[in-house]
Amino acid sequence: MFVITNQLSVKPEFAEAIEKAFLENIEGIQALPGFQGFRFLRPLTPETTPFLVETTWADQAAFENWKQSDHFKQSHSGMGQFREAFYAPPKMGQYSLSHSI
Repeated sequence: MFVITNQLSVKPEFAEAIEKAFLENIEGIQALPGFQGFRFLRPLTPETTPFLVETTWADQAAFENWKQSDHFKQSHSGMGQFREAFYAPPKMGQYSLSHSI
């Protein structure tokens, strides 16, 4: 299992729009080979804690294939409208699953 996280330090006035943009793109990603899950975590204290977006893939190859897909291009094409929405650039993390209960 391969997990990608994105930490998004979102300004409060953009929080709803950012969440909506991510949720509108869920449908297309679900049908992609190797896709296993998605979570959009809203912080309880957004002024000090970033939003967390997590996608889970069968393996790194499935994730890399998504990055080359039309869905990826389409879902990221409108991000320019959110240029002022973040306190800092998003931080991406890549993980392999070690243990799960």
